[in-house]
Amino acid sequence: MALQSQTTSPIAEFGALVRRQLWSILLPFAFVGAAGVMIAELMPRRYDVVTKVKVPEGGGDIQRDVSSAKNDMTAEPLVRSVIEAQEWPDYIGLAEEEKRDYVKRLTKNILPRVESAGKSAGGSNFIIVLYSDSEGSRAERFLNALRDRYIDNVVAGARADAKQKRDTYKRLRDDNRAIYQQAEKAKADLVKDKNLSLALPSSGNGQSRTEDPIYSRLLQSQSQLAAAEQSLKEERARLDAQEHFKALEPDTIPESVAAAIANPTSSRSSQADDVAKQVRELELGILAKREKLKDYRPPASAYQRIEDEIAKDQARIALLKGENAAGAAKAEPTRFVPNPKFAVYDQLISEAKTRIAGLEVSVSSLNISIAELSREHTARRDWYLQLSYLEREVQTANSNFEVADQAYQAQCTRVALLEGHLADPFDVIEIAKASDIPNAPNVPMFILISAFLGLAIGLGGALTSEFLRNGFRGIPDLTRGLAVPVLGAVNMISTRAQARRRRARHSMIATSSAIIVGSILWITWAYQHDSLRLLGPRLTQIIDDVRLAFRP
Repeated sequence: MALQSQTTSPIAEFGALVRRQLWSILLPFAFVGAAGVMIAELMPRRYDVVTKVKVPEGGGDIQRDVSSAKNDMTAEPLVRSVIEAQEWPDYIGLAEEEKRDYVKRLTKNILPRVESAGKSAGGSNFIIVLYSDSEGSRAERFLNALRDRYIDNVVAGARADAKQKRDTYKRLRDDNRAIYQQAEKAKADLVKDKNLSLALPSSGNGQSRTEDPIYSRLLQSQSQLAAAEQSLKEERARLDAQEHFKALEPDTIPESVAAAIANPTSSRSSQADDVAKQVRELELGILAKREKLKDYRPPASAYQRIEDEIAKDQARIALLKGENAAGAAKAEPTRFVPNPKFAVYDQLISEAKTRIAGLEVSVSSLNISIAELSREHTARRDWYLQLSYLEREVQTANSNFEVADQAYQAQCTRVALLEGHLADPFDVIEIAKASDIPNAPNVPMFILISAFLGLAIGLGGALTSEFLRNGFRGIPDLTRGLAVPVLGAVNMISTRAQARRRRARHSMIATSSAIIVGSILWITWAYQHDSLRLLGPRLTQIIDDVRLAFRP
């Protein structure tokens, strides 16, 4: 029996626990540490590369389309075309469904974003793309190729869109030209078929320019008709007056009066002729005034005035006839002879009837001509209205053609600019360049963390096993649990056979653990140096599949 101190420090107790549970601590530490080394070494590396493209304010339609770069650069057709151009071995041998999954998985590693520098930088936009891959050189090639393919596609799309707009404007211009030519032809055909003049206005529109000849002839004929009707009216009035005067003349007159008429040199007969002449003039005036009365109504003041003038003329005629009768009464009785004025009146009446017949013929022919000219005038007015409508159509078509032609010419200029070497507004200010050191994982840190984790697992397991054991764990624990002092403790007595078995068990555990840990480390080393020869294709494929599952 050995005497031991009844009190110990916590550090001493912890040291005793570590000595008792040494294997329980070392084994988890070794396994977890080896597994950490294996995972850190075999875990696929992740290389992050970044490219940056500037699109200045003057990019036109391309500048406006930059906002869609976030979706365009991750579009499956674009990503797939770049992958196929790279000819990666791990992609070429895949089936079609596997290729789609491969593209989807790789697309998740593409993170584009669009940033605006604001007005201070001239309103330019920046396209920044982050891409992650397990190989640095592969990441560089892929991201640079993706950026260039995107730029080429955007520029090619802008060119194709510009050409499409140009072709659309060309078709629109050709259509408007055809409409303009059709309108011009319709206008020319109307002018030719209807013998219209482009320099003349439409018939009767009241403009100061020379009227249409048909309309001018119509106005002239109407004027001539009005003059002829007025002349006819006057001739008829004159005929009525001559017939009236003839009716007023007596059938026989004194021989002296007849001699005076035949020889007007006689003073007496001359005086009688003057009276007769005055009477005839007054009677003609009365007839003219009675014709004027037809233009007024009795209540009109002009009608009353003309009536008064007629009454005065009639009174004067009566006075002149009374004086003539008185003079005749004083003369000596004379012999009566036929009135020689009848021959004069008959000649005047015949001439008036001849003029009236000619005027009636002129009025009739003028009416017929006016009717024909009116019909032709109405038709030509409709033709001129149609001509003015066609002229407006020609002007509208010509205006539309000019607008379409200007748009087409402007689009041709834009296409020519896009076809030039200055059409690409993209400015690559940062190309994709991978670092020599992978961004993940951090191997030393990962191994250190795995070592601490293994040590923590071992210590945790040892402490758990120690404190969950039902019994006293040493003299200090026994002293705290009993009310009497502890004098000492009897050590475990084991035979040599038991000691050999214990050493054999410990050696077996140590050897198997060393073999397992060594195997893990050797597999890690062999895979990195010559996996197919040292590990074989099957194990290598298994490791490759596991790495592929965790590949970024």
